[in-house]
Amino acid sequence: MSSHRLLYVLLSIVLVLGCGRERDDPRQPEPDPGTRAEAETDVVESRLQMARALLEEGQVASALEQLRRLGEDPSQRVGAGRVPAWTDDIVERLIRRGALDAADSLLRRIGPLEERSVRQQILTANMQVLAGEVDQAVATYRSIDPDDPESQVQVLHELATLHLRRGDPGAALDRGREALSLAPERGPLRILVARALVELDRPDAALEELRAMPPSVARWATEGEIQLDVYDRPDSAVTLLTRAAREVPNDSAVALLLGRSLLAAGEPGPAASILRPLAARPRPYAGSRSVLAEAFDRLGRVAAADSLRAIVQERDRAVQRERLRAEGLRLSMAGDLVAALETFDRALAIAPGDGELYHDRGVVLARMQEWEQARKALETAARLRPDDPSVLVNLARLHDRTGNAAASDSVLARAEALRRE
Repeated sequence: MSSHRLLYVLLSIVLVLGCGRERDDPRQPEPDPGTRAEAETDVVESRLQMARALLEEGQVASALEQLRRLGEDPSQRVGAGRVPAWTDDIVERLIRRGALDAADSLLRRIGPLEERSVRQQILTANMQVLAGEVDQAVATYRSIDPDDPESQVQVLHELATLHLRRGDPGAALDRGREALSLAPERGPLRILVARALVELDRPDAALEELRAMPPSVARWATEGEIQLDVYDRPDSAVTLLTRAAREVPNDSAVALLLGRSLLAAGEPGPAASILRPLAARPRPYAGSRSVLAEAFDRLGRVAAADSLRAIVQERDRAVQRERLRAEGLRLSMAGDLVAALETFDRALAIAPGDGELYHDRGVVLARMQEWEQARKALETAARLRPDDPSVLVNLARLHDRTGNAAASDSVLARAEALRRE
């Protein structure tokens, strides 16, 4: 067949296929509304599944983008009187991931606290606890008036926990007892009540409370802790905690308690064997290194104990420095400059060579118009953080505010050179 003949045949086939397309047929029926609704539902569900999966993986920003695109559908937009079915679940997932601003934004769209559902009010209180706003969380829980017994127990349990955390064991005991009257078989409530009784210096009553529970790891662990820390009976504690550890061999809290009890019972070798895995993790279990250092001391391994204590002290200093810096920044943003400056000074006493803290201090002093002290602090920060252009920018601004244009231009030039590198 010639090439011209072949081309003709191919063109004929294309034309026939084109003429037969259904979309060109004027008699083609309109899409079924039910089918279109199903397709839209599939899109919504796909976005929600993607958002949940991303939150599970810790990819908060990508999850929020999926939610933003979901909100392009008016029926899936959160607002007053309009709360899609997925809202509470997503808010809870955001809170668990520490994305408190995003969770708070969704809750605020629903409306004021009193207009939210009981579950949404509980989520609000949980968010406040994680944000460190314990007093506000207590006030929120107190304002919740649930209808169903399960939510009543949850609210009372949370309130009791917060009262204990605030150092008010009497209030914790009252709320815990109230919750137990609604759910007498709930073990964690009895544990909480027992802890409140210990804080009230009533350990015998605490043990009686625990013995009302069926045998369990939680009961044995709490009894063991009381025997060790209140009655100074390490042998009794070892018996109870060994039983608990057999049931939950990977429970770090039980292992640490058992290690402490063995050490107190005069068995540093077994204690060290239990504590080593806890202390050797990339993120050591809280308190494990200090107890292990004590076990090394008892075993005559003084150098190992000293080395471990030095690591613990350095870590403690770093944690304290971070806490003080966060508090200083909060005070500064709130406009309490004197308190912010005092907080940064306390942090510098812990970390005297920290350029970031000198920078924070210099910014606060500049806002207080303490120009000379601010200049010295920012120059120190620039010396300690020579690769940080933000320090130089603030130093240049200070020179500009004090009328030293030449110095300002010189420092800004250094900052620009750093940014180009």
